[in-house]
Amino acid sequence: MSWRQVRAWRDTLRHQLDALPRTMLHPKTLRAGVEISLDALSDAALDNLDGRRVRPYESATLVLARTVPTASIEWAAVLLGWGTRVTMKPPSTTPHLAHWLVEAAEQVGLPLSVNSDRGALAQSSVVIAMGRDDTVRQIEAPLPTTTSYLGLGDRFSAAWVEHPDQWKLLAEDIALHDSRGCMSPSVVFTPLPLKDACQTLQTALDGVAVRWPKGELQPFEGAAIRSRRQLASATTGVALRSDFGEVHGLVWPQSRASLPRCVAVFHAASTEEMARHVRPFEAQLSTLGVPSHRQPFFRDAFDSARVCETGEMQRPPLHRMHDGLDWIAHTHR
Repeated sequence: MSWRQVRAWRDTLRHQLDALPRTMLHPKTLRAGVEISLDALSDAALDNLDGRRVRPYESATLVLARTVPTASIEWAAVLLGWGTRVTMKPPSTTPHLAHWLVEAAEQVGLPLSVNSDRGALAQSSVVIAMGRDDTVRQIEAPLPTTTSYLGLGDRFSAAWVEHPDQWKLLAEDIALHDSRGCMSPSVVFTPLPLKDACQTLQTALDGVAVRWPKGELQPFEGAAIRSRRQLASATTGVALRSDFGEVHGLVWPQSRASLPRCVAVFHAASTEEMARHVRPFEAQLSTLGVPSHRQPFFRDAFDSARVCETGEMQRPPLHRMHDGLDWIAHTHR
């Protein structure tokens, strides 16, 4: 096992944060996401794994999504810790962070590499793919039966906000990764007056952008945002926008889509009403951000989701449920 080298890799990456490559995210926002991933690899969290006796895979390939470039860090760290050789297949449009991770791994003697050839996937003992549902299905189809496979497809996350103090924390969850990830709160339910809630959230988004600026938009993302803005204007009349993000007041279930720095807000009179709305989509639910006194209710209502405070949705601990899975159990045989 290679946990000592994983710690050294983590520390090397910390020392090289000033050399982070360019991605779609603003450099300050990317750095925040990398730092959060490295914080999850704490000595205590790694010590918990170091004492386990498992049968590692000989080799693994991580097929990475375009949306959250830092998602590979924890997966690679745990696989490498077991002693598995890890290859990353990054998206062709943003491969640079993977190369930055590999260069640091080489400095401490960890077997981490990059290979963009999809044909090489069949050579791995296990393939872990992140992306859209249709993408993860396409990746699995040609793999031999001897290759273990885990596909992490489309998911969404939701929040319940009942107190004004939560909006600033929720804005941080939205800003990290430009709200493109599965743990990003794409939908928010609140018993507060819809127009007031949206205005408070928009102000909070503008405020957090000083620390974590918004990155680049793809043309199709801009088109989707404009379309939903028009929908919000036509239904609730609440469609707020600035240079730093947008907030759309909608009627459930008009849109659950994750859009960059853009969130849909729905009125619900109670947590029970929110649960009724979300339950038909439970299989796609990743994370719920709710106040601490509401967490027992939501854990009972959605036993496969990760339930946490607002402000912690994008700061998951290493040991957690990930899209309903004990993800660490999938990093070894």
